[in-house]
Amino acid sequence: MTQSRLLDRLIKESFQQREIHPYLKRMVLAATQSALRQVSPDKYINKCQGAAAAIFMLLRSLRIRSTICGGTVSWLYGGIDQNGMAWESRCGFWSNNPELPTPHAWVVTEFGGLVDLTCSYFHHVFDAQRKGLRSHDVLPMIWMKSENLNALPSVQYNVTAQYDQIDLASCDKGARQVVGTALSYFWGQQWIESEVQSDAEVEKIISTIPIPPLENSVLEGPRSLEQLRQVNGWVARNSAMPSGMTLAMSPTV
Repeated sequence: MTQSRLLDRLIKESFQQREIHPYLKRMVLAATQSALRQVSPDKYINKCQGAAAAIFMLLRSLRIRSTICGGTVSWLYGGIDQNGMAWESRCGFWSNNPELPTPHAWVVTEFGGLVDLTCSYFHHVFDAQRKGLRSHDVLPMIWMKSENLNALPSVQYNVTAQYDQIDLASCDKGARQVVGTALSYFWGQQWIESEVQSDAEVEKIISTIPIPPLENSVLEGPRSLEQLRQVNGWVARNSAMPSGMTLAMSPTV
């Protein structure tokens, strides 16, 4: 039998299935999460542009094409206040920031997967207010095919800009550092050079390689969608068809 790198097998399988392998997804997310926290420990929750650039470059290093999308995103967000009353609001990233080209940024892969890591940090935006709450939603990291997001009709992504290339020289220092740190973290992992004899060995070997912890769950397809509906209030809340009043709400962030 001919040996080949585990990484090459995972990339090959991703192209065959037209879906990035779950292990690769997590390693890309882990590398980006680590880079954000290292480069901007106090502001990482607001670095959607840097996160999108890092994921774009990581995928390109794996020979997987993607597009950075800029625009707005909103969803229903809620919980239980200090008095035990349920509350709900339409929130998201909507307002223009003169320092950024768009209010929010995410990535869409050539296989149609929408990748949004920093949405999962949204609850930190309300750190001061949520101290008095009994509970609040926590968004998962999103990496799932765009058509599957139709199962979350209250989540609305609106694209106003698309970028198929990145000119890192024109990016700010922070974004360049996030990209460089993410690439170094990903390609510095020992599993990269692991070898396998056959496709049958891939999952066996993967099961022995620890995945760096992610801050939140990953929403990546119909199965995880059904699982998270049972345990994640945000997924359950946004699975319902929005009413006319809900759609008319203005996002609060």
